[in-house]
Amino acid sequence: YIKRVDMRIFNRWGELVFHTVNPDIEWDGRDENSKQIVAEGVYYYLCDIWEPRISGIEVRHEVGFIHVYTGKSDEKFNNE
Repeated sequence: YIKRVDMRIFNRWGELVFHTVNPDIEWDGRDENSKQIVAEGVYYYLCDIWEPRISGIEVRHEVGFIHVYTGKSDEKFNNE
């Protein structure tokens, strides 16, 4: 059971494209400012996770990459 998260997703220029504190995360691939689907590519995330332990609530820090595939490049090749 996760009590809380603080997740941030950044594009390759370090711009924040998504932020949530909802444990379900529920990112739909849209930039939260423009509301547009993000470009295909690699995104970096930072996520702090608050979890109950025997010793109390502990925070776990996770970092990693999200690869976004939109399928738009496939359409280009299929139409040629």
